Amino acid sequence: MAWALWATGALAIAGTLVLTLCTIAIVREPDVNVKIHATSLAAMLGLPLVLGASVFTGDLDLILRAALVGLFSGLTSPIGTHELARLQLRQGSSESPADRDGQGVAD
Repeated sequence: MAWALWATGALAIAGTLVLTLCTIAIVREPDVNVKIHATSLAAMLGLPLVLGASVFTGDLDLILRAALVGLFSGLTSPIGTHELARLQLRQGSSESPADRDGQGVAD
């Protein structure tokens, strides 16, 4: 059963690393397209890795909750990404509004 502990740790660490890098990209990048990419990457790659670690716990209640979180995230993330892209298309700019006003974090 030691392999399950290692697998859980590896999945959790890999998912946390992906989520951290995506969060940094969302905060630091001025381009909306990069922010959209980082958001969808976090939801479709980082979150399933973290939630996949729950499979090795053997707790059915935790596995069911993780599956529901993954399902909800998988259904709502593309919708949010699409709305961000539509907003960017309507505004006609590739910079986020905070970065245009000179109040971006990546100065």
